[in-house]
Order: sequence, then C-alpha cells, then structure tokens
Amino acid sequence: LLEAPIGAFHDNCTPDADLAYWYAVDNGGFVDFAAGVNGNEVVLPIGKHYVYWYAVDAHGNRSDTCSLELDVEDVNPPTVDCDALVLTPYEVTQGCETTVTLTAPAVTDCEDYEIFYKIGNGEEHLYTAPVDVTFVVGDTLVKWYAKDNVGLTSDTCFKTYSVVDVAAPVFNCPADTAFKLYHNCDTTMAVLFPPVTDNCEVTRRYYLVGTGADVEYTAPVEVYFPLGVTTITWTAYDASDNKAECVRDYSVTDT
Repeated sequence: LLEAPIGAFHDNCTPDADLAYWYAVDNGGFVDFAAGVNGNEVVLPIGKHYVYWYAVDAHGNRSDTCSLELDVEDVNPPTVDCDALVLTPYEVTQGCETTVTLTAPAVTDCEDYEIFYKIGNGEEHLYTAPVDVTFVVGDTLVKWYAKDNVGLTSDTCFKTYSVVDVAAPVFNCPADTAFKLYHNCDTTMAVLFPPVTDNCEVTRRYYLVGTGADVEYTAPVEVYFPLGVTTITWTAYDASDNKAECVRDYSVTDT
C-alpha cells in the first residue's frame, strides 16, 4: 500500500495535509492518490521499481516530480509439498533390487527454482526427470529440497522408499529315503539340509523331526531313526521372513 508523502512537498499557501498528491509506478500513468483503488494497493514483482510523485496546491499549481526507488526482494524460500508425494512399497520376486523412476515432490516459489535430492548420506544431485535409481530390498531414505535463483533453500522433505521381497525360498526337495538295517532296530545318521535357493539370500534354516520342535540347522545334523517312518520338515527363511518347507519321509526297515 502506498502512503502519501505528506511532508515531502511544501507550499507557501496550502498546508501540507491539504495538498493533492498524484503518483505513477514505473511507466504507468499518474493516479490521483485520493481516488486510488483498494487504498492505493500496488502489486510489484520482485526487482527494482520507481514511484513518481507530484503535488498540487489548492490553486491548481503543480510541483516538480520526485521519484522514490523501491527494491522488492524475495525473502521466502521455496515450499516443498512433501505430504502430496505418496509412496507405495515396490515388490520384487526376482533379484534382490529394483529400478525406481523418481518423481520429485511439487514445489512452489515466486522465483525460478531447481530441485535437488540426496540418497541416504550420499552426494547432492540436481533433479532432471527422468531419474532412474536402483534400490535394494529394504528401506532407503531420499531427501528432497529446492533452491531458488536468489539462493533461498526450502525445508527438506524426507521420503522413505521401501523395496519388499515377496518371493519365498525354493527347495529342490529330494524324494523320500528308505534305509535297510541288518541286525539293528534303529540307527543314527548325519542328514544334510536339502538344496534351497532364494532370489536374495536364505538367512535361517530349521528342521523338525516328527512332531517335535523346530531346531536351527547347523551342519552336520545327527538324527536318530527308529524302525518305521520318520518325517523331517525342513524350513528355510529369507531376510524378509518369506518361508518355504520341504517335507521328507525317512523309512527304516529291519531285514
């Protein structure tokens, strides 16, 4: 809002408060201050501007024109709409990583701006779409922020990108095994864990003999087999707690 420059102009007959004031902004036409619109509200873009004034006394005599320089500066940093950037987990079934095309959050500012991001504690990168990034299974923190052309920096927007392994380990489960005993009614044998693979990594292995309790597998495993059929359930987990089982019957007969 412009204010009349009362006290800047003087007249030998008309009091300062009774002078009529006219103004023009930059290259615009002169406006009667007393008839100004919206209380003489002037919208000025960022940059340097000039307001020109003159006064008219009660007898219609006009003063010389004086100018006032106004410098409008941007003191508000860009705003990042972090909440509007909604992420959903990325599922993988093959391999232990995936490529994600990053979408920057929306930014508002009265100046031109650039968007930057950091992955974890890594280096700063200028965002220029499209940006493809490889994320491994787990959570990766990405930091977003913007800088405008006068050097103001927004608050940081923190977003977690989650990659979820949904594929269970895969057993190459062997066929059931039969043993024949001679002159014995039972036996104890070393048993190996069946072959198992995973798109990431098998992290835990367990076995269960009959209806007992799961025991963590550490080779070699010595298992007692009486006459008859003993069922062993082999269980494998990956780092994402995906689970697979291999059930085998071990038959022992007396010959």
